[in-house]
Amino acid sequence: MNRVSLLALSLLVGCAKDTTDGDSSSDSGDVIDTAPAADPVTMKGYFEDGLNGNALKNASICVEEPDIGDDNCYETNNKGILNWTWEEPKKTNFILKFELANYIPTLFTGRYADDIAEVWAEEIAAKGFIELIYSTFTTIGVDQVLGSGGVTRDDTKGHVLLNLITPSGFGVGNIKVQVTDSNGDTAGQVNYFNASMSSIDSSLKGTSASGTTVITNIEPGEHTITLVDDARTCTPWFSWNSDVANSVQVPVQAGTMTRTGLVCQ
Repeated sequence: MNRVSLLALSLLVGCAKDTTDGDSSSDSGDVIDTAPAADPVTMKGYFEDGLNGNALKNASICVEEPDIGDDNCYETNNKGILNWTWEEPKKTNFILKFELANYIPTLFTGRYADDIAEVWAEEIAAKGFIELIYSTFTTIGVDQVLGSGGVTRDDTKGHVLLNLITPSGFGVGNIKVQVTDSNGDTAGQVNYFNASMSSIDSSLKGTSASGTTVITNIEPGEHTITLVDDARTCTPWFSWNSDVANSVQVPVQAGTMTRTGLVCQ
């Protein structure tokens, strides 16, 4: 999968109603920058099982940030698709929450900024819309993978799945991950996946070639992920905006998995 496809994994938007394929969404605010809104952007989101690629139909998709009012939840169609038009794109962070029976509730973090607008402009010019791929996992599957590392998931706490990639889309290895709460105290348990992403390797002190880390059993709230590596500079990818290299904030909710990631030079 190329970087543009991976980037689409969690670029989130607040939207306006679009009846294509019978799906809808709504407009949003939470402006970080007061620059004028861009032209409307038409999007098609595919929600799929992260292991087998099966479409996830009738999933609940809610825009949790920015606040767009009570009418903020929508449902994927029988092909796992949700279509929408973002009428007034603005620089902002987003949280999109996915819920479906037998799947772990998932928070997809995302952002809209100048670099995202540039990527989207190329895709819009080529095909007239943006394709977004959102993948998530069954609760049983998550527990099995965590169990491979001797980790038990606590439903009263939250978890973060972090991906680190190169600009070409390859995983980034040998990076130590730290998570702290709003007081600067260490939060959760950091677990590194093996190179094939099939299990957790408890012997690792940093990321494997997969570039994938899961931080488990974090108290709900907003936390900071910091990457320890003097040789690389990692910046937001599908994540919230950050002005600090090798650092990004993530929201955590009880019983959920937050998806986030950075791209490393």
